[in-house]
Amino acid sequence: MKCAASKPSSRASIERISRDILRIPTLVKRNRDHLDFHEVAVWDVRDALKEAYLAGRAAGLKDLADPGKDLVGTLDGTICADEPSFKRFRAALRKAGVP
Repeated sequence: MKCAASKPSSRASIERISRDILRIPTLVKRNRDHLDFHEVAVWDVRDALKEAYLAGRAAGLKDLADPGKDLVGTLDGTICADEPSFKRFRAALRKAGVP
């Protein structure tokens, strides 16, 4: 399964944050040191990380708030590496009569 950052909306958020907060015009590799390496203040890195966290949280909350969305299916897509299996959880829900 792909990480959330591979979604087009996530990429757009990351590019906006890098451009607006870190003042990095593009995240495309250009093979020139003066274009690919940037000096960035720690407070800008902090602000960019906070903005990225809030954007990801808001995106996740939108998915979870959708009443037609399978909650367990949504949780399945939230972790990239070593993604847990929710088979036992799904079985317990079915046993309890939850669709």
